[in-house]
Amino acid sequence: MAKHRYAIYVKSLDNMPQQHETLLALIGQDMISWGGWFDRNGGVIRYLGDSVAGESGAGTYVAGALFVVLFLALMFSLLGKARLV
Repeated sequence: MAKHRYAIYVKSLDNMPQQHETLLALIGQDMISWGGWFDRNGGVIRYLGDSVAGESGAGTYVAGALFVVLFLALMFSLLGKARLV
């Protein structure tokens, strides 16, 4: 919810005319606190994990598999060095 807060406020301006002033004040905080960053980026915060997972979320399987492969490679590397000693 917090990642999409700015975009929700902008969309809500049309749906809730009685809250117009409150929503404008909240949107104005973006300009004061963040220099208009939310407005320039579509009102949504995207984290690195959002980019990895993609819209469907299927990318998490790829990231998980990559983690397991790298972990196993590290363990085999350590095991090889332990046998040399």
